[in-house]
Amino acid sequence: MNKKGKKILIAGLFIFMLILFTAYGVFNANLNIDGTASISSKWDIHIRSIIADNIIGNAKSLSASVGDSGLSATFEANLISPKDSITYKVIIINDGTIDAKLSDINFYQSQSGDNAAIKYSYSGVDINDKLASGNTAELQITVTFTGDSAEEVDDDFENQLKLILSYVQDK
Repeated sequence: MNKKGKKILIAGLFIFMLILFTAYGVFNANLNIDGTASISSKWDIHIRSIIADNIIGNAKSLSASVGDSGLSATFEANLISPKDSITYKVIIINDGTIDAKLSDINFYQSQSGDNAAIKYSYSGVDINDKLASGNTAELQITVTFTGDSAEEVDDDFENQLKLILSYVQDK
């Protein structure tokens, strides 16, 4: 190959490389993907209110209140005569952003004295009941003097209730 042919070949290769690099630059692109994720959910199930809703006989509701955190409620009732009863209405609210489900109910009733003339019962909620975000559930707790005669009851008879509702995230 002569000198002129080598120069043409070198110039051709140079032009070819120049075109190749230019094409690579034109047809090459960097794709950048940026993202951010955050969780802004809120768990907030609590007792909104408790009120004496249905009073039968000579019964008296002495107090009913929701604790400061909204996670407890207390009431005190005075049952005077047999068949007296009071039903307390407890409103439970899901003020959070996560739907919930009632997973467990623990119902404890303790008493002092020798008889069981005071009985508690509850209704309105059951295990696996769903409580969607923004919704409420209504629990009724009834306390009843079940004895046939006021003479059957010790003067200092007292009966206490503890009811624990356990909510979990609904999947």
